[in-house]
Amino acid sequence: MSAPIPAGPAGLRPDLLLRSPRLRPLRFALTGGLAAMLQLGLLRGLEALGTWPILANGLGFLVATQANFLLSQLFTWADRPPDGLGGHTLPRRWARYHAAIGGTAILNMFVFATARAAAPDLLASALGIGVAGVANFLLAVQLVFQTPARSHERAVNV
Repeated sequence: MSAPIPAGPAGLRPDLLLRSPRLRPLRFALTGGLAAMLQLGLLRGLEALGTWPILANGLGFLVATQANFLLSQLFTWADRPPDGLGGHTLPRRWARYHAAIGGTAILNMFVFATARAAAPDLLASALGIGVAGVANFLLAVQLVFQTPARSHERAVNV
């Protein structure tokens, strides 16, 4: 068993930021924000190269999704590592993540395509990201980053 990490200058413990379930929404917002900036940057860059906006947004979403999975695995859900029990491996988690975001990708693109009729592309994309982000969090909690122990706890507590 490892010793707890000592508090920093402001009395904050770095491990608390990484491990506290209560701070998970903050970590989710940080990783999602970074992924959103990546998606928006790619949208703007691809549009500048002459790419059709809906294709540019979709490509940006695909690239940002991979970055988001990596950041989510290492930061947002660091307290729920895949342990290999009951099929909870990293490749299966990656597959569950992509299955979950498949639906939210459609939601993201629908909001983008609808909103761009009345808003600039970057704002329309940001709206799609925000709406899909809420759905992504709920799916991540319940499906993607569930650990065998947490699955067992949920079944016992029902």
